[in-house]
Amino acid sequence: IPYINDLDGDANNWTDDTDIPVDNLTSGTQLGMKFYQSKAFGETDISRIISGAPIQEQIGSRFSNFWNNCDQQMLLAVLKGAFQVDDVANAKVLDLTVQSPSDAQFSAKGFIAALSLMGDQPENILSGIAVNSTTYGMMKAQNLIDTIQPSNGGTPINVYNGKVVTIDDDIPIEKSGNDSTSIAYLFGTGAVGYSTQMYGTKIVDEPLKQGGREAVVQKRIGCIHPYGISIDASFTPTKPNFPTPEDFAKKEAWTMPKDVDVKKVHL
Repeated sequence: IPYINDLDGDANNWTDDTDIPVDNLTSGTQLGMKFYQSKAFGETDISRIISGAPIQEQIGSRFSNFWNNCDQQMLLAVLKGAFQVDDVANAKVLDLTVQSPSDAQFSAKGFIAALSLMGDQPENILSGIAVNSTTYGMMKAQNLIDTIQPSNGGTPINVYNGKVVTIDDDIPIEKSGNDSTSIAYLFGTGAVGYSTQMYGTKIVDEPLKQGGREAVVQKRIGCIHPYGISIDASFTPTKPNFPTPEDFAKKEAWTMPKDVDVKKVHL
């Protein structure tokens, strides 16, 4: 994943007896890793006759939602792995259970402290927050959530300080005795690169399988990548070239490029 570094250096003194020097831009490369996924849902002729359920309609209407859930799972795996890199963890993780164990609940104070890790202009950089439903419930109890109704019949949008709140219960809750802890992810503008391409959709009719079966098969290629962080060139997935979410969640999958300032990681 090639990129051009930000403009840097000091301004030059402007006079009429020297030429103005022209600086070159510099570039670098981060490594991303594609993933390949497939899924098939189907029904047998017997099940269609016995149940009378609209199985094909359900498959057709919900397949895209299935892939959205897969994207969320992959994103959280990528974040879990990337945040274990020492440089990232030291600069981008605020653990309130360590920093203020007697006052570790999600609050505006803790949010502002975490926001300071985003970069030089945190309010302008921040674009969204992801929490599980338990943390969201705590935020609602503290009157931290505003709900915007975009239109009649439209899906309400939950915002915190004007930033969209995404609720995802794939974000884990870890229990220790009577206490439970969880993660809240802050996302800045352009923090994560995302690209998927559906390779194809096929309906497969197999009259001899299970007395007659029809299936819908989809295959896709994708890449989800946190900008500023790189796949380690020495990393090999469990099945080489075909990484799974479990592979992306490993610390050894990720590294910080030497020429990238961790402040540029908007997570």
